[in-house]
Amino acid sequence: MRLSLLPILFAAAIANDAAAAAAPPPELQPITRPEVVKAAIANAQRTLKEQLAKDFPADKIVVREEVGLFNTVVAVAAFPDAYPGTGVKRVPIDATTGVAYGAHGERTLADFAREHDWLAKPPTVADLARFLNTALYEGVAILDSEPPPTLKVAKSALVIELVRRFMPSHAGEWLVVTLPKEGPEMIERRPMQSLPR
Repeated sequence: MRLSLLPILFAAAIANDAAAAAAPPPELQPITRPEVVKAAIANAQRTLKEQLAKDFPADKIVVREEVGLFNTVVAVAAFPDAYPGTGVKRVPIDATTGVAYGAHGERTLADFAREHDWLAKPPTVADLARFLNTALYEGVAILDSEPPPTLKVAKSALVIELVRRFMPSHAGEWLVVTLPKEGPEMIERRPMQSLPR
C-alpha cells in the first residue's frame, strides 16, 4: 500500500504559514545588540543628557536611539519643546564595537572614514553628507541640495563640499570638510561667493 506524502507536506506548509503570520515582521522584532554596544549607548545618552541639562530642564529631556548609516546606532538626547534646530545632541556608535564617533565621540569622523577605507572606496556623497551632519552637527544642520554637494579624493584625503543654510534668513555658507589620511577632520567655512562651482 502506497501512502502519499502530499497531505502531510500540505499540512506542514499550512502550519508554517500560520506560524509566519503569527510572528511579527522582521522590522518589528526587537534588535539584539552586544552588551558592549548597549553599555555604550546608555553611557552616551547619559553624557548627552548631562550636556543638554546645562541649558534645558533635566527632567524634561528624553533619550532614545536611532538607526544610523554604515552599521551605526545613534544615541540621542533631546528637549522636545526646544526651538527647531536646538535642544538635541546625537552621537553615532558602531553597532558592533560600541565605539562612538564625531563631536561627542571618543574617535573622530576622520577615524571612522579611515576604518571604513573611504579613501579607497568612498560612500555616496548623499550618505556622507547625512552621516557627517549626525556626527558633527547633531543631525540638525540644514544642508542644501542646490548646488549639490561634491565628493572627491585629493592629496590623500576625502573632501566633501556642501552648502549649509541658516534659518530664518536662508543665508548660506560653504562647508569644506576634509577627512585626511592621518589626524582629525578639518572643517573650513567659506562665504557662498568664495567657492565657484
